[in-house]
Amino acid sequence: MMAKMQAKDANQFGQIVGGNAKIEGQHGGTHSYSVEERGTFARLINNLLKDDEDLKDRIPMNFEDDTLFHVFDNGIALCKILMKIDANCIDDRAINRQANMNVYQVKENLQMAIAAAKGLGIKLVGINSSDFINKVPH
Repeated sequence: MMAKMQAKDANQFGQIVGGNAKIEGQHGGTHSYSVEERGTFARLINNLLKDDEDLKDRIPMNFEDDTLFHVFDNGIALCKILMKIDANCIDDRAINRQANMNVYQVKENLQMAIAAAKGLGIKLVGINSSDFINKVPH
């Protein structure tokens, strides 16, 4: 599985070393994530959102590659996960669902989801909408 990922992503989401993907940031810092955890999160999200009509083009995602980092780039999946935690944390009618959303609509979805997460007590230190738009893996 790791060899397949290395062949596909050409280190875009990190060089795999001993089950961990390591990414060197633009300022010289190193970040890492567990490939096994990435797959587990992808499976969990697939299970949670498998019947959601708004995400039928994104779910189920492949849990053996970096698809997890691409599913959240428009904010819809993040809003839907938070609504699984608390159905009233986001008004479903407020989510932008257009096929070709502009950057402002995407940011609106992501900022709404981040605010809802904070309202639920989820700590998001140093995370903002541009992290999801840029598909930052850490």
